[in-house]
Amino acid sequence: MDNNTPGTSSFPTISSAGDDPGLEMLQHNDRQTCGTPFLDDPLISCREIEVFYGEQCALHKMSLDIGHREVLAIIGPSGCGKSTFLRCLNRMNDSIEECTVQGEITLDGVNIYDKNVDVVPLRTRVGMVFQKPNPFPKSIYDNIAYGPRIHGLAASRSELDEIVTSSLQNAGLWDEVKDRLTSTAMALSSGQQQRLCIARTLAVEPEVILMDEPCSGLDPIATTKVETLINNLSECYSIILVTHAIEQASRVSQRTAFFHQGFLVEVGPTARIFTTPESRLTENYITARLT
Repeated sequence: MDNNTPGTSSFPTISSAGDDPGLEMLQHNDRQTCGTPFLDDPLISCREIEVFYGEQCALHKMSLDIGHREVLAIIGPSGCGKSTFLRCLNRMNDSIEECTVQGEITLDGVNIYDKNVDVVPLRTRVGMVFQKPNPFPKSIYDNIAYGPRIHGLAASRSELDEIVTSSLQNAGLWDEVKDRLTSTAMALSSGQQQRLCIARTLAVEPEVILMDEPCSGLDPIATTKVETLINNLSECYSIILVTHAIEQASRVSQRTAFFHQGFLVEVGPTARIFTTPESRLTENYITARLT
């Protein structure tokens, strides 16, 4: 990569790293991300993104592209900036008073931080699934129908019924709940609630789905169902997945980005990241030598 590319960072590679790559990284002032952060035809482009909480910098001048209909897994130790970056993509950080975002993020070529951009339709286009399932204390039907109702996506009850049905089918939940749509969503299992939240996101027809550790509280069976769902959804949506589960990233993503201490260290095809990473930091993390 060109050393003059803006918003990139330089880290010790496999050939040059010493015995303490974490310390060596901190001593480098001129950093450049390893791998391939840029794409020819991205859906989302991030350039020189910095995020501050007060005076503390949580993300350091990172640049990254996200493609159409791909799953990008974001991995890294706790506190490295993964969720902070994810919240930048639909301006969820706007709700944090002391948070400041600098740089440019474009969706289909439009800067989402432009003063003329309305965050309500933005968050419809870029949906969010949180770590802990957060169904509304309503019926299963009303959970899915809520978004289409407030955004005027259905002109009749029959159209709304179709949206609810297709959303639950696409989330792999329809067969389990079709006979109890009027029952409270709070009675569902954790895994079912998480898929319900995914169905609720799908109901407003997003282009991008952000997932912040969606399987962290689920059992292995429920996790498998969500991972299968992610694979199916990637045929129609761009998905950015934050995960602590290295194996999950390798199973469901086409590209993987490794964050460390607020820096984007390396990004590239998942198969390469997990077999022949360029950065010693990446290698140490995926082999459990860096936490």
